Amino acid sequence: MLLLVVSVTLPPSASPNDSAVLLEACDRAYLAGRCQVSAGGSSSESELAAEVSWLDGTNASVSLGLRRWRQDQWLRRDLRFQAQDESPERYRAMGLALGSLAGTVVEVTRIEASTRDGTPGPSGEALSSASGISQSSVPLRAWAGFALAPGLSTLSVGGQLGLGATLAGHWELDLVGGYQVHGENSELVSAQFATLGFAAGPSIALPPFSVSLQTGTRVLWFSPRVSPGGDTDGRFKLSVFGSATAQVLDWGLSPYLRFSAGYSSPIDVRVDGVRRDTFGPWNCDASAGARWRFE
Repeated sequence: MLLLVVSVTLPPSASPNDSAVLLEACDRAYLAGRCQVSAGGSSSESELAAEVSWLDGTNASVSLGLRRWRQDQWLRRDLRFQAQDESPERYRAMGLALGSLAGTVVEVTRIEASTRDGTPGPSGEALSSASGISQSSVPLRAWAGFALAPGLSTLSVGGQLGLGATLAGHWELDLVGGYQVHGENSELVSAQFATLGFAAGPSIALPPFSVSLQTGTRVLWFSPRVSPGGDTDGRFKLSVFGSATAQVLDWGLSPYLRFSAGYSSPIDVRVDGVRRDTFGPWNCDASAGARWRFE
């Protein structure tokens, strides 16, 4: 059997004790070599490159692969912990998972090396079945909440809906939509305001919170109404925006707080050629609600 080193990249939040606990557990589960903390840079031919990352406050991911093995196809296992689990227990579980994955990779590599005469080796599906690993599992989440934003005169009120996925490591991709009603101001102008767009960015674990920082682009629809002149035409604009979201703990259903700010070219509200008000160029909002996490 091949003797390979498992070179582990740990999350920045890992303490020296966490690192020691993980390596001890990894060594215990991996009988074909040893485990060590990565010194940085790309892994050598004799190293199994491994990465440990936190998806949020209580969910972690461990990934492992060998350079140029199976077209750089890495194995991944997601681990879910309880909020009361202590840090050493979490890192011990991650070390055992890494050791188990490493043993699987080494065994499959040995089998493939012995069948280079043309006999096909085990498929990715067979590998997943044998090791109990889901290579296609993508954690999903949905959320809904109320939003407040600076309006034409007072605060506007609205709602927000979203659907997101956690991609490789701690990166997130979200589809976000929102709707707000702006009350009438001193110029007798009121409005409806809706957005729909995509955003992406990293999620950072800051126990007991998980914080997401994202940038993206969205389509903005603004429909003003002027009294007594009646409705004016709705207008579409393309807006760029950034957001920060804090999620408390990680239950199946968790509260969240989100701030976002966007920029688009300003929209003038005119009646008979006379400007009655201007919307933009900045549009900001704060929202709070609930997030649902599911696989």
